[in-house]
Amino acid sequence: MLKMLSQWKNKWNVRAVAWAIARSEPTHPVAIVAISRVLYIVDLFPDQPTVIGRLRGHGDVSTSRSNGNFFDSLFQDITSISVNPYYPYLFLTTSKDSTTRMYD
Repeated sequence: MLKMLSQWKNKWNVRAVAWAIARSEPTHPVAIVAISRVLYIVDLFPDQPTVIGRLRGHGDVSTSRSNGNFFDSLFQDITSISVNPYYPYLFLTTSKDSTTRMYD
């Protein structure tokens, strides 16, 4: 697993990784991988890790208009992932656009 993630980091610019639990299968851990502005939910149990979900990342249109550089601030990299310790199917992400998002 760690070898696979280090290969991903070098190949795809992985920004953050966290473990979570699938709500539908509480005994089934998954990896949340932030690659640039997109979150991938990865099932690690098969022989070959499989992407089972993809979530939209961050972007803040309100601040992008104030600095005049619309597209640079619209697409910002995810900087961290934090999984709720009591509800491991809930997690937060932060981004360079100074926003936080919660996912379920």
